[in-house]
Amino acid sequence: MKMLAHAAALVAILLVPLLGSGCGGNSYPKKAAQGDADAQYLQGVAYHLGSGVPQSDAEAVKWFRKSAEQGNARAQTVLAECYAAGQGVPQDPVEAYQWASLGVAGGFNGAVVCRDKIAGRLTAEQRAEGEKRAADFSAKHPPAAAK
Repeated sequence: MKMLAHAAALVAILLVPLLGSGCGGNSYPKKAAQGDADAQYLQGVAYHLGSGVPQSDAEAVKWFRKSAEQGNARAQTVLAECYAAGQGVPQDPVEAYQWASLGVAGGFNGAVVCRDKIAGRLTAEQRAEGEKRAADFSAKHPPAAAK
């Protein structure tokens, strides 16, 4: 049942940006390879869904991570869902909490629900570790405007 809930949340997060994303056709794979964070997110969606590419959760996570590491809050939230469910990566609730916290800090409203859902299954020590990891990540990866 938990996997089904994570899958439903992940699909909702994934599909919303595809509507009117402005990345029609096959332009986003090239942009993703060039480092565009939004295109990397969409490339992750394509691999997750098997849309135009072979379905691969591991490949999806690779692209979500590239986007998330550039500060894409939606990708950070999807990466959190992947870690929470063990989808494409080993299940790691602390890592999930870290990425969900970063998604919240990045302003993605869907990240709040994700983070709170994960937090409900963590000890206080695990939440503190996730918050520390998120703070460490933010210190090493300041927003583009702050660079």
